[in-house]
Amino acid sequence: MNKDHGTPKTEEDVTGAVKVPDYPSEKEQPVNTVDNPDQLPDGNTPGTTEVDVTVTYPDGTK
Repeated sequence: MNKDHGTPKTEEDVTGAVKVPDYPSEKEQPVNTVDNPDQLPDGNTPGTTEVDVTVTYPDGTK
């Protein structure tokens, strides 16, 4: 995902971008959580940043 220079990423930006392919839309959806918010880019450093996310399914599995 891209944002304008100087605009930091938020946890909501990241978790909203995580999709589970072919997960039934009619079922309760998994919850995505950023593992370490300190990994979020500040918007001032160019390049690619990986942010670890945990996907928790409705049955509690991750």
